[in-house]
Amino acid sequence: MMGLQYARLMGITKTLPHFRGNKDRFPMTAKRDSRKYFIRRQEDGHTVFDIVYGVKWDRVEITESEYRELDAQGDNHIVNYRNGDKNTYVRYISSMNNIGTVRPDNTFEFTKDQYHQGERGYLSGYCNGYLTTDSRRGGMIYSLGRDKLIPIWKGMRIDVSTMQPTVPYEVFINHVDRKKSKELLSKYERFYKVSEVMLKNMSERVAIETAREIIHEAWGEDWRATCGGSHGTEGKVFKEAERLIDDAPVDAFLLYCISLDIDRFYYSVAYERNMASAEERSAHERLFLRLKNKLNKELYKQHADVFKEVKCEAGKRFPACDWGVKIVVDGKEMEQYT
Repeated sequence: MMGLQYARLMGITKTLPHFRGNKDRFPMTAKRDSRKYFIRRQEDGHTVFDIVYGVKWDRVEITESEYRELDAQGDNHIVNYRNGDKNTYVRYISSMNNIGTVRPDNTFEFTKDQYHQGERGYLSGYCNGYLTTDSRRGGMIYSLGRDKLIPIWKGMRIDVSTMQPTVPYEVFINHVDRKKSKELLSKYERFYKVSEVMLKNMSERVAIETAREIIHEAWGEDWRATCGGSHGTEGKVFKEAERLIDDAPVDAFLLYCISLDIDRFYYSVAYERNMASAEERSAHERLFLRLKNKLNKELYKQHADVFKEVKCEAGKRFPACDWGVKIVVDGKEMEQYT
């Protein structure tokens, strides 16, 4: 973040005019771009600079009388909508979008709760590398070339000249223990084998119709309300699938596809979608590998003992990982931006 060096920002305050109406507001680049600026303020007897990128909007509930008064004044930032059996009145209030603070020790502190694409892109413009999000590396990261990669956690402070964190940190990733994984999935071996053979001889349309028959038989036509939407591993549909994997593996497979919504299968069953081309593909082509991968991942998440923790070298690019990344500072786990 060489462009955010403390000395450069201090120089701007001494050589460029501030924005009209605020003697502590200065442009980051061209003054005509009023969305990108910094605010000079005092903190513990020192001058610090808050980097601002556009505005943020906060949602505030107001009373009906306040809503009607603002509506009469022509306020465009109010909304009235129905919430259950009553009306809810909301006003959206804009404020400075402070995305970080530069301090006299030439450090930058990440101060937001979340960074969106535009904010990451803006900060990347001041870096040699770039800031992005990578779900398989825990969330927000700084990447430079093939080797350098630094995870970005909430409240993190970095040296703007080097992008190095101001405190030592450790990176751990989870690897699947093959032996424990095999033991965990042994229960599902027959289920996968039978389902794979049966689905190769079943069209997509038949799979959808069969799934609808199974779920209607279990919970009736109003199954979505009865099952609470049916999504996820905690729902009734998933638990019914678990019960059937030995006695009725194909039924269990289709129920898993509904509960985990494999390739929008839930919506195909619930709303009769994707039926026009349903005869053209086999159910195996659409569902089998997707469900197997998804179900295995869900099973791993439910059994933490299947993982072994591996330490990576801080500052170096670490392998992508589906099973979780942990950042530790002084023995405490940090919350990485997502």
